Amino acid sequence: MEEIVAYGPSRYDIVAVYEATAIEHVENAVARYGSGYGSLQVYYPPATSLSDHPFCVLKADWVAPEEAEAAEMFLNFLTSPEMQELALRHGFRPVDDSISLEKAGSPFPRYAGNGVRLDLVSEVEVPPGNVLNTMLELWARTVQP
Repeated sequence: MEEIVAYGPSRYDIVAVYEATAIEHVENAVARYGSGYGSLQVYYPPATSLSDHPFCVLKADWVAPEEAEAAEMFLNFLTSPEMQELALRHGFRPVDDSISLEKAGSPFPRYAGNGVRLDLVSEVEVPPGNVLNTMLELWARTVQP
């Protein structure tokens, strides 16, 4: 994203990045590209999927009770209202639905003029792993000889 902001429309027309990454760089791109080009704009595809990074506490013989307890504490810390509000200020949508995207300090309403949306367009689910693996195998057989 830093390169995209640095070179702008002289090298890039459009790129696909995480929403939070685009939000992080909106300020860096303000008035960078000269007149006639405007500012960094965020466009959402007709269907979106949320990119979540799963976290789990493993239950196995080789996981010590202290390790499992530490993992549980870390999960509680990450999902606490304070950390979710901090993440929101950095352009991440909270997992806690009670935290409004319109809270003070949120970049979502601030960058609405750049295309950042409070609501997501139609959300689609990512296919199961076996479907993704089959698609990758098909791609490898037909496109990459």
